[in-house]
Order: sequence, then structure tokens, then C-alpha cells
Amino acid sequence: LSGDWPNPSEWNEIVDLVHSESSLKAGEINTDGPGTFGTVAGGHHGGQPQVDFKHQTAEHFAEEIIGHLEVGRQKNKFGKLALICPPLFLGVIRKKLPEPLHNLITLELDKDYTHMPIKELTSILNESLIE
Repeated sequence: LSGDWPNPSEWNEIVDLVHSESSLKAGEINTDGPGTFGTVAGGHHGGQPQVDFKHQTAEHFAEEIIGHLEVGRQKNKFGKLALICPPLFLGVIRKKLPEPLHNLITLELDKDYTHMPIKELTSILNESLIE
């Protein structure tokens, strides 16, 4: 969303990014089982992924969002940034966010508003900016 800072009277949706993998279960994407590898003693062990499915999909989506934000920053499309996302995802974004984007953050809300209508979301955003 975009609005005039610090008291936007109207918010405009810039882009609606949907990450369809987020709603899938691991088995719906990863069709193969874990790999196996041998040991010196000749036994076999199953190899488990280092990052679980939920974190892996969150990292991919975070990279996509950060890519959009970075293009916007480089084109001076915004001067301030508010991050509003579920706690797990906010942590992933914080880890991956480049410093120039991080320096633009003026508000962070660790809430899941993904299914909220935009009108309600903008009301919450306005209240948070006033506080």
C-alpha cells in the first residue's frame, strides 16, 4: 500500500503479491522422499532437509517481496516503509532485508492481516501510525 506520510488520507494498493506455495503442504510440492547417503560402515541414512518447508517457502516469498521493494527504493517510489506481516515472516524479512531498505522502516507490526480487507487494514495502519 502507498500513502502520503505521515497522515495518509487514502491508501493505494501498489501490487498484490500472492505466494501460492504458502497454502500448500510440504507433500504437495516435495514429491520425492528424503535422499539417502552411505556411511563408512556401509549403512544408509535418510537425509532430511536442513530448512523445513514452512521456512523455505517463507524465505522464497521474502526474497520476492524484497526484490519489489528494492526496485521501488531505487526508483524513489517511497521514502518510508512499514512492515506488517506475521511474526515468522517478519523475522525472515528482517534477516534478508538489505540495509538501505532497513533504514527506511518506520513501523513494524508482527500481526497476520493477510485475509483482512484492505479497508480494515488501512484503518489499523492509520491507528498504528498515530501511536
